[in-house]
Amino acid sequence: MNTSILLRRVVLLLSSLVLLGLSACTTGTAHNERSKTHTITIKYNAAAEEKWDYQINTPGNDAKKTKVKSKDTVLWECADGTLTVFFKGPTPLVDSNSWFGEKLSYMKTDAGVPAGGKVSTKVKPGDEFRYGVSVVLTATGETVDDDPRIIIEH
Repeated sequence: MNTSILLRRVVLLLSSLVLLGLSACTTGTAHNERSKTHTITIKYNAAAEEKWDYQINTPGNDAKKTKVKSKDTVLWECADGTLTVFFKGPTPLVDSNSWFGEKLSYMKTDAGVPAGGKVSTKVKPGDEFRYGVSVVLTATGETVDDDPRIIIEH
């Protein structure tokens, strides 16, 4: 009889641990659904009145003053040439592929290839981060620069 009571307790303990593990997995999935990926597409046209054109895939967001939240992903891409994005001071981004979450103070990528990182969990609502954009135009080899912003929202 003592063996059956012990067995029941072990089964109850194991089933509780399984339920706790499933609950933790569900919570992680729900959080991931809330985080967004903001892809900023940059175009440069020297002949246009407005030389720089920024578009973003998240509706209601301004691509030159992008509002993001902690754990969101921000990516940049430019089909016109080699793109470098560099922060003018602290960076809100960390390398999502890095084991230690290394800070990303600059990214460089080929024409048409997106690059970026995750917004750090250490940022605070209202923080604003200035960054620069530099494109080496494929057509002419000329380098052009601009300076948009990232703003952390609640």
